Amino acid sequence: MIAVVEYRLRDEYFVGGTWIADYRRLRVVAVQPSAAQSVSRAE
Repeated sequence: MIAVVEYRLRDEYFVGGTWIADYRRLRVVAVQPSAAQSVSRAE
């Protein structure tokens, strides 16, 4: 699940080599798996 989220955020949030936005979301997903469902619904 985390790999899928990381792949999606990779194209949208990987700008200028900056992964700050990615890591913040990925850490939330890692800590709370339920958050991954919310992110998927948002997209």
